[in-house]
Amino acid sequence: TEHHCIPRDIMTVGRDILLGYNVQFGLKTEIVPSDVLTLYKFDGQHAKLNSLATVLDDRFNRDFSELY
Repeated sequence: TEHHCIPRDIMTVGRDILLGYNVQFGLKTEIVPSDVLTLYKFDGQHAKLNSLATVLDDRFNRDFSELY
C-alpha cells in the first residue's frame, strides 16, 4: 500500500495473491480496501501488481466499510 504498514496475512486463490496489512493511519477517517489490501497476479515466475477492482465487488466494499 502507499502507507507505512506491517504485512499481516496472505491468501492465494489460483494465481491471485491477496496481501493484508496492519496500518497506522493517524488522522485519516475513511479507510478503503486499497489502504490495507494489495492484489498480485503470479505469472509462474513473478508476482505482478494487479488491480483490486478485479476481485472486489459492491457487497465487499459495503461490508468492509461497515466492519473497518
